[in-house]
Amino acid sequence: MIERIAKLLKLSEEEIKRRLSYVSLSEEDIGLLRELSGKVSEEKIAELFGEFYRHLLSFEEMRKILEREEGLIERLKKAQAKYFRELLEGEYSLDYALSRLKVGQVHEKAGVEPKYYTGAFAKWVESVLPVIEEKTEKDKLLSTLLALFKVVILDLTLSLDAYLFSKIIKVEAERYRVILNSVRDAIIVVDLETRRIADLNASALELLGLENEREAIGRDALWVHPEEVRHTVGEKFSRYIEKGAGITEVEYVENKRTGEWIPVEIGYGTFEHEERTYVVGVFRDIRERLRREEAIRRLNRLYETLSRINFITTTAGSEEELFSSAVSIIREGGFRYVGIFRKGEDKAIAEEGTFLESDTSACVPMEENGLYLLISRWFEEDFTKEEIELLREVAHDISFSLRNLRTKEKLKALEVYDPLTGLLNRTSLLSKLPTVLERAKRDKKEVAFLLLDIDNFSELNEAFGHKKVDRLLKEIATRLKKEIRGSDLIGRVGADEFGIILLAEDAGEAAEKLLRRIRNRLRKPFKINSNELFITLSAGVSSFPEEIEELYSKALSALQRAKEFGGNRTVYYSETAEREVFEKVKLRTELRRALEREEFLLYYQPKVELRTEKVVGAEALLRWNRGGEIVPPIKFIPLLEESELIHEVGEWVVREACRQAQEWRSKGIELSIAVNVSPLQMKVPLFAESFMMLIFGCGEGSGSIEVEITESAVMEDVERMIEILKILTVRGIRTYIDDFGTGYSSLAYLKKLPVYALKIDREFVKGIPQDEDNLEIVKATVNIAKSFGLKTVAEGVETREQAEILKELGCDYAQGYYFGKPVPPEEFESYIR
Repeated sequence: MIERIAKLLKLSEEEIKRRLSYVSLSEEDIGLLRELSGKVSEEKIAELFGEFYRHLLSFEEMRKILEREEGLIERLKKAQAKYFRELLEGEYSLDYALSRLKVGQVHEKAGVEPKYYTGAFAKWVESVLPVIEEKTEKDKLLSTLLALFKVVILDLTLSLDAYLFSKIIKVEAERYRVILNSVRDAIIVVDLETRRIADLNASALELLGLENEREAIGRDALWVHPEEVRHTVGEKFSRYIEKGAGITEVEYVENKRTGEWIPVEIGYGTFEHEERTYVVGVFRDIRERLRREEAIRRLNRLYETLSRINFITTTAGSEEELFSSAVSIIREGGFRYVGIFRKGEDKAIAEEGTFLESDTSACVPMEENGLYLLISRWFEEDFTKEEIELLREVAHDISFSLRNLRTKEKLKALEVYDPLTGLLNRTSLLSKLPTVLERAKRDKKEVAFLLLDIDNFSELNEAFGHKKVDRLLKEIATRLKKEIRGSDLIGRVGADEFGIILLAEDAGEAAEKLLRRIRNRLRKPFKINSNELFITLSAGVSSFPEEIEELYSKALSALQRAKEFGGNRTVYYSETAEREVFEKVKLRTELRRALEREEFLLYYQPKVELRTEKVVGAEALLRWNRGGEIVPPIKFIPLLEESELIHEVGEWVVREACRQAQEWRSKGIELSIAVNVSPLQMKVPLFAESFMMLIFGCGEGSGSIEVEITESAVMEDVERMIEILKILTVRGIRTYIDDFGTGYSSLAYLKKLPVYALKIDREFVKGIPQDEDNLEIVKATVNIAKSFGLKTVAEGVETREQAEILKELGCDYAQGYYFGKPVPPEEFESYIR
């Protein structure tokens, strides 16, 4: 610390000489002090400071410090005696100055404020005066005292310098540590010259499995990576140093406690500090993201497989065709091997691919004559619960088709009831639908189809076996039957599924009441041997289809959604989804005409400077006047982007904002207007040049236009966005990063972006000050922005308290309903006047 303070003060032997000359300390002065030193004995000096410390102990603040540890005062007396001797001996070198700096640093560390320190110096001088008067000739007394005073002034300035710089360095270090540890991603700072780790944050310690920074600081930068990839990563790191490349592709770091290879994305940046260059590496742990992406890909393939299986179950003309088509379709869903087997037999009935014992495999029963699916894949990760459920659905549909093929005629003639439960079976239940629908049309009533599925049924089978679970199914069927009306129809449509057909004036209300009664009935536990079980059901409900098949398929779709949501719940399928699709097509058609019909308009929301609470600008927000109804942007902007109309509408927005700015200027209203630019607009070649041509064509209002770009749009192609932003900035266009904090901006890139301000997303402003996490995020964002010389704008400010807190944090501007909601230009004009 002392060396750093001395460096900041630029202390040297020459600087000490200059300081001595500043206090006019001459060789004659030094000679007088040395003469005095020769006359004062060590014993005399040792007696000097008793009264000095008695005086200090009379003050409570100093007493707390001096009595903090036993024997401290005696040690300080010895130090004072040594200092007095050194002061008189006249050797005022750099080493002497450093010792004075150390005194100031010790005072700062101990909490001795300058007011106490300078006051103590006065008492110190008073303590040594008797000795000086006693040992100095009268004609030299005044000169000796003046010489002593000059050296004391020199010492005092050095100590105060050290105190103040110690304070500054400590505050800066604490601020740096707070900012560093507020970042959720791991940050590792590397000394570029030595290529060794200089610092790291708490997230990095957690990522690497370390207990403290000492385990990493000083190690080679590549130590964080597995040994097997260090050479490759080292080459990439060197290319970054040479070319300044940005975010890497997926790399790996090694958790030193567990040995796990952790996939990360790394963003690099550099900075200069105290004549050294450092590289900042931001490491984002992407394990969960990769797992989610892979899980979603697998589930999407399985959903597609299920859809294709549903098709072949209705079209296959023979068992051979059904089995061969099924294994082919399932294998195309991303599996190495798929086979259909009969229990107790080694030879597959149908199969595709190659089965290896080392593969991860799943065995899925098909509910038909001991058949089962055997499925394996390349990687070692186990099948998820969702995958198993979907594979069971696949097996269920194949089984259903197989049963249809084998017993189609027999089921029609004989198999009206389910032999286990005594309820209608699937075929019989569905065969009743045409009659029920006809009756509904005749009597002007409604029909609802309910599909009920026993939650965690497979676990019950595994725990208790099929025979005991069969008895459970019979008991469940009995309870269900007790709750339906005489006009309702109920059947068992699958291994753990029941279907109910309702006919009522209000089928939706009837379904809701029935499900309530059923769930109340199921609250009573079931018994298997001595075990009490509580059973829950998932339910899917559909109504009003034009075709019989739709009624069942929509109920099945709703049931699948209920299972996806975790079970023990009801999902109603309605025509809403279809109406939304129709409405989407209709909206897209109307949007193509909206521009030529002049149906678009801009609303304006005030932007307020927090320090003065004055309106300094406005954000232009697009609205659509659709037949007198003002449509919010969330409903039509995605459609504009899908249909490429966003380019034409985007140009209209800029021209209209310029026109409005020009109109307001003519009325004496000088405001900047920010327009939002879609990521699709920015992907157009030469976007910046085209945008500037559009701006310049707008006349006098063009000077008031600002541009807002979302953080996610910037991060899609950072290098290109930097070039675009540079062009806009050079031409005088202020640019803002919108929704900041919702994407992934590395500090390195943020430093490069030539933008005016960051807009803090409303999700982080919402809930402050009660939400402490959000408050810390906002605080860190403001500090980061200030460190890069950027302004900040808080979105979504809804209360006076939020506005005051944001102002205290140093946020520059704010928007939100507290200041004003988006309104037409006439209302906005009235507001600011």
